[in-house]
Amino acid sequence: NIKTWNTPSSSCTNTTGYNFHCLHTVSSVDYSDGGDYSCTGKNEALSNNMVTSAANDSVQIYQPVLTRWFIPNLSEMEISYGGASTNITCLIEGGLMPHEAIFGLPNGQNLTWIRNDVSTYNCSGDHRLNCTYEINPDSFNHTGRYKCTGKNKVPNDTALFESSKHADIIIVKDVTASLTANLTDKNEVEYGSSLSVTCKLEGGRTPFYLALTHNQNETIVHYNSTVNTSSTEVEVGSNTLTYVHSMNSVSYSDGGTYNCEGKNRALENKEKSSSSQLEVFVVKDVTIKDLEDMEVDFGQEFDVNFELDGGRTPHYLSVSNGGLTIMDLDECSGKNVMTCTKQVPAASANWAYDGVFTVTAKNIAKDGQEKTATDNFTITVYKDVTAQILPSNPTNLIYKQNQTITCKISGGQPPHHVELVLPILGTKTWKRDQSELSLVCEGEHELECTHTMTPEYNSDGSYSCKGYNKVRDNEIKSQESSVQLTTVRATELTLSDDTISILANGTLSINCTIVGKPLVDSESVTWEHDNASNSLAKYLTTTQKDDYTLISSLSITESNKSLSGIFKCTVQDGSRVVQKSVVVTINDREFLEDPVVSFDGGQEVNKDVVMVIKCRVEGFPPPSATMKYISSTGESGTIEGYSITENLSPTTTEFRFELQASCEDGSYTFVCNAETVTTSGRIFSAESSAIDGPIVTDCARRNEANTAVWIATGAAIILFIVVIVGALYILRLRQMMGRSNEESVVYVNTVMPKRNQEDEGHTYDDVVLQVMPAAPVEGSSTEQHLYNDVVLPADETPYDYVRSEDVVRNKVKDMPPLHYQNHELK
Repeated sequence: NIKTWNTPSSSCTNTTGYNFHCLHTVSSVDYSDGGDYSCTGKNEALSNNMVTSAANDSVQIYQPVLTRWFIPNLSEMEISYGGASTNITCLIEGGLMPHEAIFGLPNGQNLTWIRNDVSTYNCSGDHRLNCTYEINPDSFNHTGRYKCTGKNKVPNDTALFESSKHADIIIVKDVTASLTANLTDKNEVEYGSSLSVTCKLEGGRTPFYLALTHNQNETIVHYNSTVNTSSTEVEVGSNTLTYVHSMNSVSYSDGGTYNCEGKNRALENKEKSSSSQLEVFVVKDVTIKDLEDMEVDFGQEFDVNFELDGGRTPHYLSVSNGGLTIMDLDECSGKNVMTCTKQVPAASANWAYDGVFTVTAKNIAKDGQEKTATDNFTITVYKDVTAQILPSNPTNLIYKQNQTITCKISGGQPPHHVELVLPILGTKTWKRDQSELSLVCEGEHELECTHTMTPEYNSDGSYSCKGYNKVRDNEIKSQESSVQLTTVRATELTLSDDTISILANGTLSINCTIVGKPLVDSESVTWEHDNASNSLAKYLTTTQKDDYTLISSLSITESNKSLSGIFKCTVQDGSRVVQKSVVVTINDREFLEDPVVSFDGGQEVNKDVVMVIKCRVEGFPPPSATMKYISSTGESGTIEGYSITENLSPTTTEFRFELQASCEDGSYTFVCNAETVTTSGRIFSAESSAIDGPIVTDCARRNEANTAVWIATGAAIILFIVVIVGALYILRLRQMMGRSNEESVVYVNTVMPKRNQEDEGHTYDDVVLQVMPAAPVEGSSTEQHLYNDVVLPADETPYDYVRSEDVVRNKVKDMPPLHYQNHELK
């Protein structure tokens, strides 16, 4: 395009002198107005020579990038599923020329075009780009938002300009419904097996409505996203709705017609619908249905309910926990599906129902086969824990007298934790898991826990028993029972001495110790002498040793004989009077008389008998005594230990000694020695006269018995020889007589020792006895049976004799009268 101007003109104006300014104006600039411009001027210069001069410059047309769809106002487009392919075109323009285009797909992938570079997006043009993407509607994956973006730069600006447009493409298809299940080819499912019925909808736009119904009147699921956009039951896919109806244990009621129905908005947003049906046939053996674990309250009426399903109708039912049967078929009604109910009255709702029960049902099912079904359920009998401590009423514990504290706990579930709190002794604990067993408890729902204690003074206090158990929702319940117990000790007195003997003018000291709980006060303690004229008040002091002990002391210096007698310490404990006394002897001198020995057992004593020998001693201070004995063999010894029989008087004591009679000693002579120590330390000694004791008898017979043993041994040897000879003789006799004459068999008996009363020896005789064929009777003395009376020494050892093949036995009994008893044994 060439513009020519002659100067001066309207386009060229004179500025100064011969200088001109020429202006070329372009209206409505387009990208074509850009490019290289050249300005050339001419004049006739020196010598009229034509001179030419030119100036060049480049012009660029620019604007920020602009993006738009080829289809005006495109924001949403429907494409029919399975139809023809559709191109969507994006127009991008700008100056300088756009250098990059980006096309975003619904799946997040970007297609890119870069000028003069490798590209994945189809674009062409300079200042104006045409970019095209082809959509093949063979998949719902093409549904979604598409985005077209263009980029460019302008001169003298470092910023990158960008422009985008987006459009929603929807692959539309009328909804289709399908209904499938894991059935046999005859649409059968066994009762009790699992069954899954799947209702699936597919369409574009995504279906918004799904309903699965059973036998027309049972709605299994109803989903409508226009009402509720979320569902945990229906699985929502990109263009599908799916619901799986799972039945883990199919029953008769699960058979019938299932219907799957769906809706969506398809082309031109019109509502479309579709449905599919499936017929299901159920067959089953007997089953137990609706059997649930139960939680009931102790002492409250409750019902046990469940159903039996079977075809044919069940003919047998038993519900038991082993020891208790609670239901049979009489408590069921219905056909095929039988309702069974057991009402347990309040009076029977006890621990017997707590446990696992087994339900057994039978029916004649397919092909006439008897089928059996069993199931278990648990009845848990709840009762909040109760606690009772025994003794339950405030009472007294007797000091040092064993007391058993009993804690009775009951509850359901069974109590699992018991605490018995004892003053001083702390807490005794029992836990069912055996983690703590310092308390002994027995039982299940009813526990009896015991602890035996020995009360001490400080055992007073509150005794509490606390039980724990779990009830519903594992909530832990507890109850506590307590009682206030107090330890008491009856008032007791102890005197420092039972008897006191002192010299005149010496000091008489007696302590009376009083213990008890509660402790009496000192004013309740009194002393008295059997001579009422002796006032003792000025000699008394009473002090409290501790909370449970008083000591009342009587101390009299320069005592005289008038104080001899009985001193009594008395305590008034309420209505009860406690008293102890001591015999006091005031002596004018210290002395010791000769002892006197006595033996009352007679002149003879059997061996091993324990003899009692007494020694009476008179003296002051109170003496001690020892007893010596001398045997007829000349041996002597001292009898160790004695006991005091009685104090015959304040200065007379009788000592008792014991000695076992022995044959080795033969006879005895006894001598008693006495001794006392004076207040000055002198030792007085005295000895009794010797007295003859008894002679030990029964020793001679023992010697005789020893001799008899030797004689019996010799006799046994002789008897053995005679047995052998007799047996040979009998054998020969039988051989001669034969077995035909058994009614008159003669045997030769063994020799029979016979006691001769005139001397210590024995004589022997041969005895012939006749054996009759009748069976002998033990102990009979008739002529038909063997029997001998024989007198033997008392110490004879029992023995048996055996002779002949007919086994005739001669037995000795070691008891008077001693016999040989002859027996014929079969």
